[in-house]
Amino acid sequence: MKKSLIVLFLLLFSFSVFSQERDSTKRVNQALGFSAGHSIGFGITYLYEPSQFGLMFVGGALDNDFNIGISPIYKVTNDDLIDLCLYSGNRIYSTTSYNMGIKKKYYIVADGFGIGFDIHQLQFSLLVFAGVASYYDLAGIWNYGYTLDASFVYRF
Repeated sequence: MKKSLIVLFLLLFSFSVFSQERDSTKRVNQALGFSAGHSIGFGITYLYEPSQFGLMFVGGALDNDFNIGISPIYKVTNDDLIDLCLYSGNRIYSTTSYNMGIKKKYYIVADGFGIGFDIHQLQFSLLVFAGVASYYDLAGIWNYGYTLDASFVYRF
């Protein structure tokens, strides 16, 4: 009887150890945080990564101007600390300019692509992207240049 109780206790204990191990390696595929960058946008960020492909949604508003962005992300490598990523930043935003007392609102489309790194520790991630971008305002002016974008998110 004692031996069967000991065996039963050890068996139950071993199952609980394995279940804790599986829970700690569970993939976290959602995140919430803040972003700043010309191609991905400025504001509150929601990141959804069900696999190597993911989507980052960024939105914010400041002083009657708005900012909305959707950026696809592809993780080239999956490492324990740093992942190499490819991204495409896409956003539309409004800006207000004052010229000789006349207020004029512009709506600008910004697109960019490049490489980046996802540096993650515990449940926090710092995503840093660098690439090239084009900016088109609806007044018909195209601008090209480099972009540097960053996001800090909490994964849950």
